[in-house]
Formats: sequence, structure tokens, C-alpha cells
Amino acid sequence: MSYILNILKVIIRKGPSVLKQVTGFVDHIPNLKSRLKVLSSSGFQNKDIHPGKVTLVGFGPGNPDLLTLGGDRALAQSDIIFHDDLLDIDYLKKYRAEKVYVGKRKGNHHIEQEEINRLLLHAAKAGKKVVRLKGGDPMIFAHGGEEVEYLERNLIPVEVIPGVSAGVAVSSLLKVPLTHRGISSSVAFISGHSKNVALPDADTLVIYMGGSNIRAIARKAIAQGRDHDIPVMLVHNLSLPGQQEFFFTLGELALNDQNFPTPVIIVMGEVVSFRNRSDSDASWNNRRDSLSTIHQYSDPINDKSLGHLTHTNLQRAITIGDTMEKPRRERGPVAAIKITVTGKKTKEAVKEYGS
Repeated sequence: MSYILNILKVIIRKGPSVLKQVTGFVDHIPNLKSRLKVLSSSGFQNKDIHPGKVTLVGFGPGNPDLLTLGGDRALAQSDIIFHDDLLDIDYLKKYRAEKVYVGKRKGNHHIEQEEINRLLLHAAKAGKKVVRLKGGDPMIFAHGGEEVEYLERNLIPVEVIPGVSAGVAVSSLLKVPLTHRGISSSVAFISGHSKNVALPDADTLVIYMGGSNIRAIARKAIAQGRDHDIPVMLVHNLSLPGQQEFFFTLGELALNDQNFPTPVIIVMGEVVSFRNRSDSDASWNNRRDSLSTIHQYSDPINDKSLGHLTHTNLQRAITIGDTMEKPRRERGPVAAIKITVTGKKTKEAVKEYGS
């Protein structure tokens, strides 16, 4: 692309005489005529102007520690930074570049995407090193593809530096694997902007921008056959000091009319069971999960004080099963314990361990 761009600029600067000489050449190259017109109208004609470059940089989920070295380098070398609000604004003060806020939040678009595209183009035409800084990763629910397409169509060099997307960061920061052998072999990233969002048939769903529609999304998931007892995790201000976490079952969310703070990233699936939860966590008090205190026993199956176990959590059922040798499950108090199971996958796990 840069090689072709340089050839076109030389042709433009040489003037109409050269254009006439290459007319036949131009006719045989798709889109070349239109690109020549773009260059001519964008200020390259007969001027020694070199266009700048636009670099799309992913800032990550918000904590500056998660910004990549490549992203930091691009910011340090930039002349102007166009940024949104899903990041640590104070951190940007360390860079000498001009800062321009172009944030967009649901119901409050400071600047429309088309105008952002034009601002990037104008700055690049002026020969500036431009950074378009986005929360998360530039190419995941961030309009990065639209900006790349627009700029390259206008013959502006573009580079994209990946960032840590919130849907990936939430997994590591909260120690909730998005995939896990025997529990989740597929994961889907979806936008929750619309109440009519399509829910793929994946074991784990990671939902961006779904805070205001979570009740409708939960109802749709149940209507599509997902179990009421599937755990769901909502995280606000991921990786930042004010991070908040909310835990529910799918059935509880379908009936919940709570307004959650935004932005929020949502994880839906049995893998949420991996999250270590405090028994005093108010978010889980309404679960009435009788398994929530079982981890206090070193040997829950052979503890004679227990008469009834309720398996409502797939991972805990598996954990208990893994810690017991089969001969111990087949003798003594085992026969005296009544076991209740909720959830299809939890039932399958309990059967597998001979419970």
C-alpha cells in the first residue's frame, strides 16, 4: 500500500502532463483513477506534503499496567491522541501529545463515528502522527474496522496495536476460565446493546455492553433452553480501584429489576462457578445454595452430621467428587445421605462420580 501511495503522489506532483502519459496505465488498474482523485482533492497536488500515520491502540480494560509496550511507545511518539473514556484519563498526562476526547457511551455520543473518522483523516493529512486510543482491543466492539477501512480508502497508512479486551481480562483478573475441560469447550463474545441480541450456542457467553438489557438477555437465554441455575457474573470498572462484582443465577437475573452501573462485562456459564466467593458476600445471599458451606468440611461425604446434600453448582460437585475415592463413596454414611441436584450438567457430573 505505501509503495503504491508514493507512486501516486509522485504522479500528482508532476502535474497534468504526466497524468496524460500514464492514462493508459491508469485505465488498467482497478480503483486507481478514484484514488488519484482522492489524492488530488486532499491536498497532495503539486505540494510537498507527506501524510501522517494513524495508529489504533488498545488501552486494555482500564488499568494502565495492562497497556502493552507497543501501545506505550506509539503514545509517546504521537502528535495527537484521540481517546474515549473507557481508560485512565489521568495516565495520558505523561504524554506530550495533544489530547482530544471523542468518547461514545450509550445514549451520550459526544461525537458520532463519522465525525471521528474525519478528524483522524484531517490530522493525518496535516502530517501528524495520530493515535486513536480505545479501551480494550481496537478490533473488538470498538469500531476499529470502520476506522481502518475509512482511512485506508483515503490512502492513509494505518497500524493496529492490540489491547487486552475486557472479555479476556475478566477471565484472568477474576480467575474464571472461559474454557475448561469437561465444562466449557466453546466461548462466544457478543454485544448486548440490543434486547434482541442473538445468543450463540456456546458453553460460555461473554457479553459486552449488556448492563441495561441483562434482564431481557437472561429471559431469552432461558427461552432458548439454558438452565435457570447457570451462574452469571457481572463486573463493573474491571481492573480499576472501583471494581464491583455481582453474582446471580440466570433465573434470578430474569426476574431482577436492578439497575447495574455501566460499563459492565458479563460472563454467563458454568465456568463462573470457579470464582471463589465469600459466604458473607451479599450478592450471593439470595442464592440459598446449601453447598455454599460444604467446603468447610474436610470430608463432606463421610461427615455423619450431614443428612442432605444439594448440588446446585457444577464445579463444586466435581470438586467434591474428585476428592473422594470411589470405595469411600460406596460405604458407610453415603447410603444415608439424600442428594438433590439442580441443573442438567450438574446432574451428569454427580452421576459420573457415583453419587
